[in-house]
Amino acid sequence: MESVEFEVLKQCGSPTVYFCEHEMKHSCLIAIPSWNWSFLMDYTINFIDEKPMLMKALEKYVSYHLVENVADAFYDYVFSQFD
Repeated sequence: MESVEFEVLKQCGSPTVYFCEHEMKHSCLIAIPSWNWSFLMDYTINFIDEKPMLMKALEKYVSYHLVENVADAFYDYVFSQFD
C-alpha cells in the first residue's frame, strides 16, 4: 500500500490518498480514509469508460471544476506506479 498527497487536492484539505494494488494485478483500490471513500479501479475496463464512474464517486467530496483533474491524477498515478 502506498500513500500519496496530490497537489490537485489542496483545495479539498490535502487528504492522504492510499493505493493498494490487488495481488493478481487486475485492479487497484484507491482510498481516502478521512472521507470514508474508496474506489476500485479495474484494469480490464478502459479508462474512458471507467472515468465517469470515478468522477461520480468523487463528486460528493471534490468540487465540480476539479473532479476531472482529480480523476486524471489518480489514473496517471496508478498506471505510472503499478501497470
